Amino acid sequence: TTMARANLNLKQEVVDAFVNSQDDQSVRLIVVKIREEDLVLDSIISKVGNAQEDFSGILPQQFRNDTASFGLFRISDEVTSGAQWALIAWVPDGCRVRDKMLYSSSREDLRRGLGLGYFKFEYSASLEADFVWKAFIDSQVRNNTEDILTETERLILEEKTLSQAESGSSKATALGVIPFAVDTTVHTAWDEFVQGKVNWISLTLSGESVQLESSQQVTVEQNLSTVARADIASFVAVKLNSSSGVPTSFFVFCCPEDVPIRAKMMMSSAKATVLGSAKEHNANFDRLLETRDITDLDSLVKAELNPASDSAAATSQAPAAISKPTRPGKGRAKVAKFQAEED
Repeated sequence: TTMARANLNLKQEVVDAFVNSQDDQSVRLIVVKIREEDLVLDSIISKVGNAQEDFSGILPQQFRNDTASFGLFRISDEVTSGAQWALIAWVPDGCRVRDKMLYSSSREDLRRGLGLGYFKFEYSASLEADFVWKAFIDSQVRNNTEDILTETERLILEEKTLSQAESGSSKATALGVIPFAVDTTVHTAWDEFVQGKVNWISLTLSGESVQLESSQQVTVEQNLSTVARADIASFVAVKLNSSSGVPTSFFVFCCPEDVPIRAKMMMSSAKATVLGSAKEHNANFDRLLETRDITDLDSLVKAELNPASDSAAATSQAPAAISKPTRPGKGRAKVAKFQAEED
């Protein structure tokens, strides 16, 4: 059986660090941790040697034997190629059982939040001895047989095959980073979003270019599910006031189930580009969400706008309160540490 996703909130600081690292060739590792119901940025570590040297040199220094963590490890060293990353799940035997569950069930949240196309590899480690390059490579070879692929990995493999059939070049493969262009209308829309002239933007892909699908003003009374198009995959940015009057910005990846596999993977790969373009115009988001059913968009956003009322309603309907888990070298590396409370 497949473990349910934890549905954690990916903090903007993680997205920003990951987007910036696509251009910053000095970054080797981004450490992400779970705090409460959030995936938060812990630290950014620079390269010391090549990927093989840093795998066994940097990783053991950054992870504690009693604390689980995620590591976004840059595999590629070539400046000319798109960055390729491995998602490292460090879940030591000494960490809490609850954390083991959370980190096991939230990998997909992190990968989808940053873009599936960026992560060519995934690796689990529980002992310092696991940080050996040969063990890492061997694990990828073992996992590279289609009969044991997860659903997500199978989609990536299918997309890679489709792309290679269409073009002999590597730029369109799902396992690489595709350099998407951003249309000028998108830049204009971001400016209007920040200035408050519009509070709804819908973006989609046309070929390998991010295009504006629509921009307008919407109200909290409207059914947002009727504003978004149900026949395409899109990125929606919307800003609404909560019941207490606090403006809240959402970025929602809307990817209907019946959208072709290739379109799904291209959109997933374009997510970091879209968020990067938003950042250029100082458009920041309080919540990053995802839905595969456009009819759920309205309830998804409004549940985040008024979490207290939703919680109260759920409590009044439930016969008893059930506590739900909060979503389970050479030289010295340069570390940029982000302060956060320890569990």
